[in-house]
Amino acid sequence: MQAVHSNPRLLYVLAEDSGAAADYSACEKAASRSASSPGNANRELALYLAGKGGDPAKAVQVARKEAERKGDVHTNDALAVALFANGEIDEARRLMKAGLAVGTQDPEILAHASKLAVKVD
Repeated sequence: MQAVHSNPRLLYVLAEDSGAAADYSACEKAASRSASSPGNANRELALYLAGKGGDPAKAVQVARKEAERKGDVHTNDALAVALFANGEIDEARRLMKAGLAVGTQDPEILAHASKLAVKVD
């Protein structure tokens, strides 16, 4: 059961479900420890920092680094959310539009697009 409690992605899902500060703290610590590993939770960490973590500048830093490494639609979504939270509205919307242009139907990305006021076709 220890592996469950050290998996930052799972901890993020649990924190989102519970909303408990202690759960988000555990997620942030686990994500920070695995930041450079292939199976990291940098996307989740950026989303947390952009929102309930209250550190959008750090969220942008984490998401940019991950986007340079991966560049996938999910990572770019996290970067767009972080940019928006950091007040970089135009860049956030441009990036979100580019992500939507590939035709993603991921409900989380579509929800983020809606929050950024980006038209979902």
